[in-house]
Amino acid sequence: MGKAVFPCPELVEGKPPINRRVETRHTCAEVDKYFSAIDSWFKGAARDLPTDNIFLERLSPFQKNILCELRSKVPAGKTISYGGLAKLAGYQGAARAVGTVMSSNPFPLVFPCHRVIRSDGSVGCFQGGEKGIPLKKALLENEGVIK
Repeated sequence: MGKAVFPCPELVEGKPPINRRVETRHTCAEVDKYFSAIDSWFKGAARDLPTDNIFLERLSPFQKNILCELRSKVPAGKTISYGGLAKLAGYQGAARAVGTVMSSNPFPLVFPCHRVIRSDGSVGCFQGGEKGIPLKKALLENEGVIK
């Protein structure tokens, strides 16, 4: 999927979280919880990853609104077009802006941008480019959208 950043208070207690590298393979309860949820997601047991410890402060109100509407209104096994999501979130005609939000989604399984497709029914790009298309198709296949 790419780089994943998880909060781990035991490792960074008293230290600023930005640019802090952990050279060991130590994990903590928060990280373990996400890995367990991701494992369940790929096995089809759970479709919504936890949102606790997901920090959206760096996102604009528009980005937050789009991502939260996606998460709350488009369940596993369903898709929506970029324009449809824009309309659903109250931004009629902002399909391209929604595409930009999807391409820079910092939490792609928590806010399932793979469920957003083109208006012609094709899957479109994933995580900012065509290289992500096979992964997007695999995620949709895992949810039963693509056979």
